[in-house]
Amino acid sequence: MKGLAIIKNNPLFTALLFNPIVVLLYFIFSSVLLTFLDYGGVARRVPILVGICVSLLLWFILCILFKKRIKQSLALTNQKSIKISKYWIGLSLVSILGITVHTGIKTVDIAQAWGSALHRQIHAWQTETHIKLEEYNIFEQNMDELFSIIDQEMGLPDVLFISHSFELEFNQTGEITSLYTSVYGENEEGLTESFLISYDTDAQEILIHHNEFEPENDTDDSRLLSPLIDTLAQLSLEDIIQEWPNEEQYGLYYLGYRTWGFNNEGMYYLENGESIELDFAEEEIIGYTLSIYVPDKMEELTPKRFIDRSLNSLMANQILEEDQQSHLGYLVDEHGQETYFLTEDTGYRLPVIDAATGSRWYGFEKTENGGEVWEMVNQAPFDERSGVTSGIHFFDEDLGFVILGNGSQTEATLFRTENGGQTFDPIDFPSIEVPLTDDEEYNPFQFPETPYEEDGKMVTLVGQGANGDYNSGSKALYYSEDDGMTWEFVEEVSESQ
Repeated sequence: MKGLAIIKNNPLFTALLFNPIVVLLYFIFSSVLLTFLDYGGVARRVPILVGICVSLLLWFILCILFKKRIKQSLALTNQKSIKISKYWIGLSLVSILGITVHTGIKTVDIAQAWGSALHRQIHAWQTETHIKLEEYNIFEQNMDELFSIIDQEMGLPDVLFISHSFELEFNQTGEITSLYTSVYGENEEGLTESFLISYDTDAQEILIHHNEFEPENDTDDSRLLSPLIDTLAQLSLEDIIQEWPNEEQYGLYYLGYRTWGFNNEGMYYLENGESIELDFAEEEIIGYTLSIYVPDKMEELTPKRFIDRSLNSLMANQILEEDQQSHLGYLVDEHGQETYFLTEDTGYRLPVIDAATGSRWYGFEKTENGGEVWEMVNQAPFDERSGVTSGIHFFDEDLGFVILGNGSQTEATLFRTENGGQTFDPIDFPSIEVPLTDDEEYNPFQFPETPYEEDGKMVTLVGQGANGDYNSGSKALYYSEDDGMTWEFVEEVSESQ
């Protein structure tokens, strides 16, 4: 009531206090604030917001300090000006109230929108944990100690699996310079917990994004984390890197249980705590593999890959279950070749024709008698591109899709055939750009999955690959209404969806 009396008794002063420039600045402030909450941009937008706030604050302070002098100068104003001032007061207050309500409603919408800067920040507040990593040295302390530190803070599930890959880099003294992995496991309540783990070098702390959701798929023993810890415990990293004495950075890479064919390049078997270099592969090389390498020099300096074959027993139950299941659909055969069977008789597979470090060249074969005889349909299905396949799916004897990724599995191409594999064409998805910095945008969705049918349409998800960390690993959802020839972006979905 007192505020209304001040407005009623001092209309000219109040009109001056909330003059059009003040209302305009408030409108600009609200617009910039909404843009900041939606897209971020601290360097570009925060100075504008601070500048407007300071300007308005100074204006109100000056008006209060010189209130008497202002009233004296306005005392001789005629009645017409007073009447106009009263109209302006009403209009300005309604405008400010309208701008405030609009800003509040839009803020709520932005907070709920996947991908917005505010939503990401809220999600980070809810799921992010920082753990100080002091005096940890990978030469002196094993990997089990690192996860024990995380376990003390987070309470990890007893059995952990990796979602994509485990990647760690360290320097000549054993200090961690980079860490990125995503692990998951089932907690005591039967829920799946996931942990996206990275390392902030400047702050020397581990950053963890934690999520909890209902389990969707059975656990995959080929992705067990424990073989990484067991294998690394048998190695002396400090001795191994002496073969590359002039390098400043070194890396660890673990992708779980892997098939290497007969490529023995850089391969070592661990037996009774000793590493034995594999000069010749008498049988297919299979096992939980830990790679030690020099970043950005994998072509010129062959990584060292270590396999403890005694750990292969961890996969025995899963392999037995897979052998007992029908071989219809997608599976990896005993030679590590990806296959897809439409019927008991008709199937397709991708044999490795040639291989080099981190890459393979594939052929495309078909069988019509359940795999007894395979016929080569296409010796270069991917235009002689090399890589690593990560999925094959056929809808009928003509229409099928294959995923070919690069060696590090950070990006991939989805190939489509409509003539049973005689030719394959790469698919171009509409690019989705998201902010990278204040001035740059990029497309994080670079790793498509095999399509499936839903409600009469063809559907696929495009993920972010092994190094993707945008918005907690979200994916882009696409629809196609022409059997996968062209695709339309629908929405961004969370990894758990």
